[in-house]
Amino acid sequence: MKRMAAGLALALLMGGCAGPEPEPTVADEMRARAGIASDFAEQWEAARVLVGEGEAQMAHGEQQLKEAREARAAAERLEREGNQNVADGRNKLAHGQAEMERVEREYKQSLPQSLTAP
Repeated sequence: MKRMAAGLALALLMGGCAGPEPEPTVADEMRARAGIASDFAEQWEAARVLVGEGEAQMAHGEQQLKEAREARAAAERLEREGNQNVADGRNKLAHGQAEMERVEREYKQSLPQSLTAP
C-alpha cells in the first residue's frame, strides 16, 4: 500500500498521471496572437527605423557627391585659368626679354663708337 502511494505521488509529481493538457481557451488564443502581433510590430518598427536611417544616409551621400562634383568643376576651372595665366605669363616674359634685348641693341647702336670699343 505504501509502495502504491509512493508510486502515485511520484507519478503526480512527474506529471504522468495529471491527465491531458487542457484545451487552450479563447483568451489563451487571443493572448498568443497579441504576443505574436507585438513581436511583429517591434520588428516592423525596427525595420522602419532602418529605412529612415538609410534614406537620411543616402540624402547625405547625394549632397556630398553634389558638393564633390561642384568642387571638381571649380578645381578644373581654376586649373584651366592657371594654365592660361602661366601661358600668358610666359608670352609676356618672352616679349619683355625680347624688348629688353632690342632696347639694349638700340642703346648700344646709339652710343658713339669710341664708348663701345673694348
